[in-house]
Amino acid sequence: EGYILAETNYRVYAYTASPLKLAILKMFTRPDYRLPNLYVGTLSMASVRSGLASGISANQIVAFLRQNAHPHVAARIPIVPEVVSDQIRLWEADMSRVRQTEAVLYEDFPSEEAFRAVEQYARDRGALCFAHLPSRRIAVYSEAHQGMREFIKQQSRIR
Repeated sequence: EGYILAETNYRVYAYTASPLKLAILKMFTRPDYRLPNLYVGTLSMASVRSGLASGISANQIVAFLRQNAHPHVAARIPIVPEVVSDQIRLWEADMSRVRQTEAVLYEDFPSEEAFRAVEQYARDRGALCFAHLPSRRIAVYSEAHQGMREFIKQQSRIR
């Protein structure tokens, strides 16, 4: 039997006293009120991001709200308001939009063959950040720089 109502104002009402169900809800909602048989929480950017950081995906949050919907809202379509489900997915996408990492850029490869050999070497070691054949540029994670330098020197001696 369902017990959750999610509203367009990001409020979540859960008609339950179950500590397990409340603990799950608190992973991605901010608690507002707690009555004997009612939990009221809010889906905020901070609370949803906290849930996402703990390994829950946006789709899992939305699916949880859908699967545990109160019978009064289970009949409506969509069960979880679109504005709510879309916003949860946007918050998730926003977390992985841009990541900064230290890398080393290699360019001026003498041939396409040399470029492809270095690219494959970096790819095989999981060190490749970026490769662009037309400009013959490769970026690798900085931790792999020493190994890449040695490989490139070895390749230049062979050719």
